[in-house]
Amino acid sequence: MTRLKATFRQGMILSALAACGVFLSLMSGFAHGTSLTNHHKFNGNSAGLAFVVNRDSNDVAVINTRTQKIVGRFPVGKSPHMAVIPPDGDFIYTTGQEDDTLTVTRLTDFRTVASLPVGKGPEHLDVTPDGEFVYVANFDGGTVSVVSTKNLRETKRLSGFRHPHN
Repeated sequence: MTRLKATFRQGMILSALAACGVFLSLMSGFAHGTSLTNHHKFNGNSAGLAFVVNRDSNDVAVINTRTQKIVGRFPVGKSPHMAVIPPDGDFIYTTGQEDDTLTVTRLTDFRTVASLPVGKGPEHLDVTPDGEFVYVANFDGGTVSVVSTKNLRETKRLSGFRHPHN
């Protein structure tokens, strides 16, 4: 790919983020622990960064919102769907839809600290306001996994859902 095409492609990606409100909200410093889109949450150590889940490459791209450049990537589970960052901003949690995992990555060095088994087909997730639990909607299994952020274990699996989403 020529340099011009690569620059254009990166510009288009950042334009798409801006259109979603992700880029502009991060630049203003507005988004501390609040959901910006259905697929991203930002705060703490993530200030000034945008995280984009890449399903086909099984990683998360890290974008510096000041320079508008991709500054890194880190691996996550197979076919990742969504990422969330708790209020303390120390870790990012990412669902792996095809390998039924929740990947926990430390934001200071982008290293995986845990890959936890959860229910079948995890997609969306959210974190409690106090950051103690992550709730994972297991779309294909019709369950919701409750994961403790302190001991990095699934503490309970709630059933009775039909394709839980969002």
